[in-house]
Amino acid sequence: MTAPLYGVLGETTVVTHSTTTTIYTAPANRAAKIRVQWVAINSANTHGWGLLIGTPGAEHQVKHQLLSNVDSWSGMLENVDTQAGAMGSHDADYGGGIVTTEEDSGSFMPWPYDFFLSPGDTVRVIVGNTADLTDHLIQVIGAEYDSA
Repeated sequence: MTAPLYGVLGETTVVTHSTTTTIYTAPANRAAKIRVQWVAINSANTHGWGLLIGTPGAEHQVKHQLLSNVDSWSGMLENVDTQAGAMGSHDADYGGGIVTTEEDSGSFMPWPYDFFLSPGDTVRVIVGNTADLTDHLIQVIGAEYDSA
């Protein structure tokens, strides 16, 4: 039996449009319980990006459509008027800076949903549209366990 692995299991800073990037793949004979956290800094363009979580071809999809100069992050709101849903996923116009508590806007933390992955399941990100994001960090955090 292999000891459980805890912490950041994968991350990406890929910002190139029209790309799909695998952030994490659950290894053979290992299952994982994960959460995802992100911050996406948009430019003066409108962008679409999304997460694909689970069995390739049958993933759970989380989609974001960011307007010009609107940032997106997982976490908690602090005095923000614009929110994309009530699921701990937020979009706000801050002129293209990383969202921090110093700006009195929000706290970057894991999205409050657990995902259970079987061996071979993946977490992927798609950056769409016609221009690159200014900056982007997505992390998969959690634990891997023997599945056999």
